[in-house]
Amino acid sequence: WCHSAASCRTRCPPGTSDDLCSSKAYNTTVDQSGLFRPAHDPFLDGANKVWVRYCSSDAHMGDAEAFGLQFRGARIVRAVFRDLVARHGLGRQQPPVGQSTLVIFGGQSAGARGAMLHLDYVQDFNETCKG
Repeated sequence: WCHSAASCRTRCPPGTSDDLCSSKAYNTTVDQSGLFRPAHDPFLDGANKVWVRYCSSDAHMGDAEAFGLQFRGARIVRAVFRDLVARHGLGRQQPPVGQSTLVIFGGQSAGARGAMLHLDYVQDFNETCKG
């Protein structure tokens, strides 16, 4: 995280594509391990796995502008889940065969902390989608 204009400019200089400040240089897929790649566990294997990469420098908690920079991590999380509903049917009453209604949501480092912060939102959002 950054905490002042100077620390934010050091962390995220103008035009940066550093992965702490931008998703511009991200690959479209990432290999994962742990809960995101369970070994021999059909319950977890069929779960909806959501790992939101960290690029907002606000632990996915912000929705504001400061020091001339945008901190919109909370919007990123909400947009990801809206997209999962619209394009992949997350939250359907009857999921496709082999897919459960379980959602595993996480991140890494500060992104994991942001994921913990949004667990109630994700639970409520998933329940709302089911009708």
